[in-house]
Amino acid sequence: MQEILPLVLNGGDLTPVHTVVNWDRVPWLEETRLAKVVDKLTSPRALVTHFPYSFMPPSFHTSKAKVINVIRNPKDVLVSSYYFHQMANFLEDPGSFDEFMDKFLEGRGQRLLYS
Repeated sequence: MQEILPLVLNGGDLTPVHTVVNWDRVPWLEETRLAKVVDKLTSPRALVTHFPYSFMPPSFHTSKAKVINVIRNPKDVLVSSYYFHQMANFLEDPGSFDEFMDKFLEGRGQRLLYS
């Protein structure tokens, strides 16, 4: 979605996609980088977050902002999270896939907003 939306907002023009890095084109609300780039974005702006709708500030709920909600299949989240845990050295070792799946299904283990 972070790659598609800028194309839609720019009428299919690939220039921004080829010249501006993704995290500056569509910055994350959760990251400190947002403060450095948000004022440079032209309208309409595209932002991304893993925040649930209920975490958005009151001003958002009264604005004319549009929302695209992407929901992933839980099986995809499980597999993606498992491989992310294997790759990310700042997370605990996921163990075997079966062990990781048991933790996932029981709601145990490290929870990531990125899942």
